Amino acid sequence: MDEPLSKTYRPYFTPKEISALSARQRGKQSTARDEKHRQIACGFIEAVGSRAGFPRRTIATAQSLYHRFHLFFPLKDFNYVEVSLTTLYVSSKLHDTLKKPRDIIISSYAIRYPDLLKGRSQIDISSVDVKQLEHDRKKVLAIERLVLETICFNFLDAGAGAGSGKADVFGLVMKLGRKMRFSKRYIQHAWRLAIDTFRTLAPLQQPPHIVALASLYTASLLLISPVEADRLKRQNITNLEADEAMRALLNEMTRGRMIFEDNTEWEQDLQANLADVDEVVHDILDMYIVILSSLALGGDAASTPLASPHSPSDPASSMASAQSANSTQNRYLLPSFSLPSYWTSSTLTQLKIQLHQSRADGIGGRPKVDLQTPIESTFGIGISDGARAGGEKDAWLSLIEGLGKNEGTVRFVFG
Repeated sequence: MDEPLSKTYRPYFTPKEISALSARQRGKQSTARDEKHRQIACGFIEAVGSRAGFPRRTIATAQSLYHRFHLFFPLKDFNYVEVSLTTLYVSSKLHDTLKKPRDIIISSYAIRYPDLLKGRSQIDISSVDVKQLEHDRKKVLAIERLVLETICFNFLDAGAGAGSGKADVFGLVMKLGRKMRFSKRYIQHAWRLAIDTFRTLAPLQQPPHIVALASLYTASLLLISPVEADRLKRQNITNLEADEAMRALLNEMTRGRMIFEDNTEWEQDLQANLADVDEVVHDILDMYIVILSSLALGGDAASTPLASPHSPSDPASSMASAQSANSTQNRYLLPSFSLPSYWTSSTLTQLKIQLHQSRADGIGGRPKVDLQTPIESTFGIGISDGARAGGEKDAWLSLIEGLGKNEGTVRFVFG
């Protein structure tokens, strides 16, 4: 008899692990298509979670659970809608905001099939195909087990990506923003950036306070475009109230960059460092580049939508329905933070290059940084030292071995 496998829950992965696992589960699908698929799924979770009335932390954890799920299970084997609904359901359990799968699914119908609303704010249950609803419910319950396996059934700590209580990412953005004496307006923008960080894999690599700091720092990079900043600097005297407000925000952005780039006190006080914050900042910028590129191209959906409970029978209606679905999926790409029009995939790429160059040259008296050096951290699901000694390839295989299978015995360890 084979010895049982043991899987230990760990909250975070290294960038190298993320890359290896993502490549394996992506298969032959391109990285760009994979990223667009991820953004559509996160936007769908956001839309359904908001409509279902879930708090921000529940929605954020659901997005992180979605990312984690597809580190262990292939994209091609699952419909993003079904996995998204399941991660919302599991997240509602983790944060004690529980709703029945049926209620979450019906909330999703209002978004997926708006014709069922018939001008009302809520769907009339009598208009829903009961068999379709039951089919979707069974799908959610079947995938739930797989999602729970990826967190080793750890209901206590698996919500740590979003944080809990005073360690909540969104609460930390406000708390740290006030500590750094940023205005309410600046903190609100950073809060929206924090929402968008959960569209990335950053919360699977860094603890909540690093994600919160990165949101505050990214705000100092993106809130006002360089073109608008130059205009405001040239026009020092103006009676326009809007310009005065923008100039005040620009001053905060300048101070924000000075705090993070030229000052090391925050690193000591908060047990953080600029290198970790930079990792999250680049993840955020990469995510916006993917979104802007996808919206510019338009049309190409990342996944075929599920059939509607009232699917049209004639080809013309089917084509119109498909076009509508593509349009809806593109709406899922829209981030929470509103980027100024100056920022495009090209200008964001230039910003990334500038940040890399400034770190390579050294800033604020800091030593020069080699950003290609891998950063080690704990595994997301623990593996044995023996597997690790067997080589990197064996280590990646050990991470996913036994998950989603009915053969053999797997022990899930946490605590």
